[in-house]
Order: sequence, then C-alpha cells, then structure tokens
Amino acid sequence: MPGGAKVALAGLLLLSLAASSTVLTDGNSLYFSRVRDGLRVSLFGPPMPLIPGPTDFSVMVQDAGDLQPIVDARVVLMASQGGRSESGVALTHRNAADRLLFAGSIDLPRPGPWRINLQVTVGERKLATRFPLTVMPSASFSQAWPYFALVLLVIFLFGCNQWLRWRQRAYPSRSAA
Repeated sequence: MPGGAKVALAGLLLLSLAASSTVLTDGNSLYFSRVRDGLRVSLFGPPMPLIPGPTDFSVMVQDAGDLQPIVDARVVLMASQGGRSESGVALTHRNAADRLLFAGSIDLPRPGPWRINLQVTVGERKLATRFPLTVMPSASFSQAWPYFALVLLVIFLFGCNQWLRWRQRAYPSRSAA
C-alpha cells in the first residue's frame, strides 16, 4: 500500500473514532460523568438498547481537581420503576475487571422506563444523582424472522443469477445462420 494511502486510511480511522458518539470502556458505554463536591463520577454500562435481566454497571470515582482515581469510596446503585424501589447493590472492586472501577450487577426484570439512583460517598464528600434509563423488550424470533427471510431471499436470488450465468456460458445459444 503506498504511503499516501496509509496516511489517508489512518486519518479516516481517527476521524471516525473522533466522531463516534459512544465512548467504550471494556465493551461498556459511558452513560454520564458528573462533577460535584470535588468528585468526578462516571457511570458505565452495557451498550444501548438494554434488555430485561441482570445488567452490569461500573463506576469510576476521581478527584475533580487532579483526576486521580479514588479507590476508598462507597458506591451504591439503586433501580426503581414506577416509583417503587426494585433492587440495589453496593458496587465493589471485587466485581470489576479494572481495580480502579467499582462494579456490580443490578436486575432490571421488566421493559419500560427505569430510574437509576447513584450514591457515592468519600469521607465527608457525597454525590447523589439519578438518571432515566429505558429497558426495551427482548427481541424474539417471531419479531426478527422477516429479516432472516430477507437475507435468505437475497442469497437465493444471487444463487439463481449465478446458475443462469453459468448455464449461459456452458450452453451458448446457437443462432441459425
């Protein structure tokens, strides 16, 4: 590959990464990052759309001034739907792949709008925030079969086209002279 093409390809890759609206960490998306009372708290979760069931979340707690990770925080995540509390979990380092994160799993058993409450305590400093989250119904084969059928139809039509082309080359038509 010529040098100019490599530079263009690298530039295109960097541009696409910069234009991406989703920040990924270990396969997770950044849901929000808040600064309050000298703390920066960032919440990560699975890419959207969420489906019902256990959902893994992780939180990074940093000092807002120098962005150094804080590892001695107390982090609690609670989920509620329709005004009633459903489940809550204390996020810990034990559950995280990266020891700078606090992680845990919370059950979101039903589709619909949810409210997630996050509470972070570091000594006397506290940050409490909430945000809405939508859980979509899980897709079933009965909803997805038209897409599978479309793919099979395209494959069938491509196969017919290739067979007709082969047949035309193998048995050329004889014209009367």
